[in-house]
Amino acid sequence: AINPGNSGGPLIDLQGRVIGVNSQIESETRSNSGVGFAAPSNLVVKVVERLIDNGAIEYSYIGIGSNPIDLDLISQYSLPNNIQGVPVAGVEPSSPAAAGGLQARTDRTIDIITAINGTPVADFDELIGYLGVNTDPGDTVRFTVYRGGNIVEIPVTLTTRP
Repeated sequence: AINPGNSGGPLIDLQGRVIGVNSQIESETRSNSGVGFAAPSNLVVKVVERLIDNGAIEYSYIGIGSNPIDLDLISQYSLPNNIQGVPVAGVEPSSPAAAGGLQARTDRTIDIITAINGTPVADFDELIGYLGVNTDPGDTVRFTVYRGGNIVEIPVTLTTRP
């Protein structure tokens, strides 16, 4: 259970391992019941190490906007019913995504990122989580992209998030 005052404390699994740092609780009853949130321990370790070494942390940036996959999107683009990933709704000009060749959604086509470096991503949150934990600015990642019924691999060199 996460209670008021636990923020910043460890989140422990049943084997006694620290798996996160408690950050907040969402409760509609303003009590100690609800959904607790924690920062994953692997991200905390990375951030702490960078803060100690450099006094700051930089996050990777790709420069896309996204909306969730829904039935309208599946229908409009004749997508497979079971597709999961990150639809690319927009691409920032001069961004890593633009330089790598990711394409913004049009009336006829849409890029859907289904994996990064071979790791499947079901939605935008998973993509951002992967970038935060596993990448640094300057890294080149390989996006697996569903485009027009085909699967393409697109390398993108990440920059520092503005």
